[in-house]
Amino acid sequence: MLATKSSTLTVCHIQSDKLYIKRTDVAFLQEPYTVRNNVAGFPKSIRIFAYGNGRKREVLIGNNNKIDAVAVKQVSDEDACLIEFSCKGLKFYGASLYFAIDRDMGRGIGKVKEIRKLTIGKGLIISIDSNSRNKLWHDTQTNQRGKTWKNL
Repeated sequence: MLATKSSTLTVCHIQSDKLYIKRTDVAFLQEPYTVRNNVAGFPKSIRIFAYGNGRKREVLIGNNNKIDAVAVKQVSDEDACLIEFSCKGLKFYGASLYFAIDRDMGRGIGKVKEIRKLTIGKGLIISIDSNSRNKLWHDTQTNQRGKTWKNL
């Protein structure tokens, strides 16, 4: 939850197919349900931010019409979405990323660096499904991808 003097923004990261969005302003979602490469299963009142032509594996969801949201398309694709949010003078960015298990992590890490460069000096919330395992975040084991994250 992000709080200012004038407003409160509720942010959540959802990992399951069930989304209780009634009181959520912004949700970060990886591997959403899709039909013909488009995100499906949400009411039409929900603003869905997902880009690219292939299967969308990440998405940002907006549920508050008082929050302006603009996509930063230069870094948004099927596996990454960057949105600039603005509400009552507060501006920040939200990024949702997915690192496919069958791809080198260097591509995803490069995308994170590109997003950080674009948003330097501004608020940034990042949500990543990196398909990594590491005891550092209470997993039962550590894999090579998890070691890569620990060493960054």
